[in-house]
Amino acid sequence: VMNGFKLSVSDIPPVLDKLVSLDNAFATSVGEITTALKYSSFSAQQAGIDFDHLAAYITVISSVTRQSSETIGQSLKTMTARFTDIKAGKIDLADDLGLNNVETALTRANILVTDTPTHFRPMQDVLDDLIKKWSSIDTLTQNDIIKSFAGKYRMPELIVI
Repeated sequence: VMNGFKLSVSDIPPVLDKLVSLDNAFATSVGEITTALKYSSFSAQQAGIDFDHLAAYITVISSVTRQSSETIGQSLKTMTARFTDIKAGKIDLADDLGLNNVETALTRANILVTDTPTHFRPMQDVLDDLIKKWSSIDTLTQNDIIKSFAGKYRMPELIVI
């Protein structure tokens, strides 16, 4: 977690306080959260998700699904990888169909992945926009968004926080 978010030793006490607070308030543990963070922190940081948001996403997913922390961490790593495929330039930017499946699905819901033609928004901001609009998006588009981010697995708890 320290390496993934480039934290110093002096950053650890507040991080531990946050983890203990999440542990006390939700049906998950510090150990489960930190294990999921181990798998997902670096890719999440690269996609523009800060520690507080990632820990909250993990906590909600863990509390609701009771999936293993390894599964949650790997799932979040996969989701951020799908988002960062755009940033890595793996998709032809001249493609009229969208930069990738995530961008195409989010565009249908009027959520922008980019803020200029050459700059991509942080994934955290994109997810915040999605959370605000989620209940007004039709179920076909919701399922398309979920599939583009998470593949075959349906994890709406990540979005509805």
